[in-house]
Amino acid sequence: MDRTIFSEQTLKLRTKLVLLSSVSLFIGITEVIPHNFTVIGLKLSEHDKTLGWFIFIATFIMLVYFFMNSILELQEYNFEEIVQKKTKNIKGEFGGATIEDYYWKSENQIEYEEAQRKETWDDIDSINEQSRLIKNHSIKSIINMKKWISFIFEFALPILLAFTSLYYLDKFLF
Repeated sequence: MDRTIFSEQTLKLRTKLVLLSSVSLFIGITEVIPHNFTVIGLKLSEHDKTLGWFIFIATFIMLVYFFMNSILELQEYNFEEIVQKKTKNIKGEFGGATIEDYYWKSENQIEYEEAQRKETWDDIDSINEQSRLIKNHSIKSIINMKKWISFIFEFALPILLAFTSLYYLDKFLF
C-alpha cells in the first residue's frame, strides 16, 4: 500500500515551521534583526525586541502544533503494527494460549478431539474479542487526541492570542 506519512495540513505546517525556524536561526546566530521587516503591512524595523519576541512566539507555537500533529499522524501511519504489538501476547480465557500458539497447533497437529476443538475456537474467539477491544480503544484514543489538538490550536489558542493582543493594544492606546 502506497501511503504518505503526513497529511497535507502537516506538510504545510512543516514548511511554515522551517521558514520561521530559518528566520529565528538567522536572528539567533547573527544577533541582528533584519531592517525593514514588514508583517501584515506593519513596519517593525524600529522595535527589535518586539519583533524578536513575535518571531520567537510564532516559531514556538508552530513547533508545538507541528510536533503534536506529527506524533498523531505517525501513530496513525504505524497503527496496525502498534495494535499487533499490543495484542501479540493476549491469552485466551479457556486454554491460556496465544493466537500464535493455536495457529502453530493447527498447522502441526492433524487431529483434535471434539472437546479440544471447541475449547480452541472459544479461546480464539476470546483472543479476537480482546484484540478488537484494544484496537477500538487505540482508535478512540487517537481520535480524542486529534480533537483536543484541533480544539487547542484551531480554536482556543487563536482566541487566547486575540484577547491577549487586544488587552495589550488597549493598554497601549488608552
